[in-house]
Amino acid sequence: MQKYFQTTRILLKKYDGEGLTSEGVGLLNGTYFNLNETVCQLQKRVDVIEGMTDVANQCECNKEAILEFKRSISNELKDISKILSGFENDLRILENDQEGLRLILDGGDSYELVCEDGWLLSPGKKCYYVSTTSEKTEWATAINRCRDMGAKLVEFKTDEEAQFVMGNLPERVSTSHIVYTGRKSDDAGRWVFLSSDERVDTSERSWSTGEPDGGKQTCGCTRKSNDFLMLDCLCTGFYLFYICENLPSTITMTTPEPTTEPRNCDDGWITSPDKCYYVSSFSEKTEWATAISRCKSKGAILVEIKTDEESQFIMENLPSRVGDLVYTGRQRNDANIWVFVSNDEKVDTWVRSWARGEPNGGSSQECGCTQKTDDFLMHDCFCTGYSLYYICEIGR
Repeated sequence: MQKYFQTTRILLKKYDGEGLTSEGVGLLNGTYFNLNETVCQLQKRVDVIEGMTDVANQCECNKEAILEFKRSISNELKDISKILSGFENDLRILENDQEGLRLILDGGDSYELVCEDGWLLSPGKKCYYVSTTSEKTEWATAINRCRDMGAKLVEFKTDEEAQFVMGNLPERVSTSHIVYTGRKSDDAGRWVFLSSDERVDTSERSWSTGEPDGGKQTCGCTRKSNDFLMLDCLCTGFYLFYICENLPSTITMTTPEPTTEPRNCDDGWITSPDKCYYVSSFSEKTEWATAISRCKSKGAILVEIKTDEESQFIMENLPSRVGDLVYTGRQRNDANIWVFVSNDEKVDTWVRSWARGEPNGGSSQECGCTQKTDDFLMHDCFCTGYSLYYICEIGR
């Protein structure tokens, strides 16, 4: 314990020296003193037990008192575990906020939030990882695997958050597959979130019809066929998909200094009078959200192609390897309107045309794409489940 708190004290000094806000430092200090006070109380109890178990003082009457002290210490240790979990989550939030502030103060004109490849970025500024079929496992192992990735088992505190993730699940998670989440039924029979023991607010997060129904089913789960509403599940004996969540990292989006001459495009990029275009290789084919992240890592955006003239230019200069569908930076929003990803600007169909019969995907095909065989006119495509070429663009 003492080793842990020495390390914590060093962390506090380090964050204070790097200029966190007074509120942030206060939060860290408050958590530290709460933990320290709890340890002091535990030490007093341990001293009493050591006295009671001394050979010279042993008697039959002490046994029940010793057991009671042990139960008390066990409960205190559980409380410490809860505080530590909240402490670690607060640290992640503060680190993320600090990094964004540092980028702004260092002169970056703006910054973008990005997730690692294969993770999904939500409008609520979270990243989600969906396990593969080979990674299906029991609830406790899912928790540990998320922690190994610096994340936690997804908690879904609102129905809106759950609906977003459900709408972007990979095809491998079918409507019947059950997915583990970070809820549990505590000793008092209350459903709480795993990371903080915060009680689930059922005015924000709804149970599916007939749930909870399990008795021994004390771990949280959900599935598509129940609209990703809450279910209760057995914690062991079944290998299920799971979802991890964490916070995105930040990258600087620096506005280039004004110049009289347009910038030169990098080697391998297509040059137009106004823009540079990067066309992915065959080995880089991926899903729509990952394509967006990869373009951002190049300081670019997923190509939006705002006019048919622009699409014709790109099509005529495509590498010969590209004969399939290509992801573009359009999406259907909640109002069923097609918009460009970078600024939510509505697609102007006077200057950008749909291919014949498009859009034809209903509510299931919500991401933009195009292909040479349709003169690079607009298509709607699935966002997940298919690895396609993609094109990045950046202004000159």
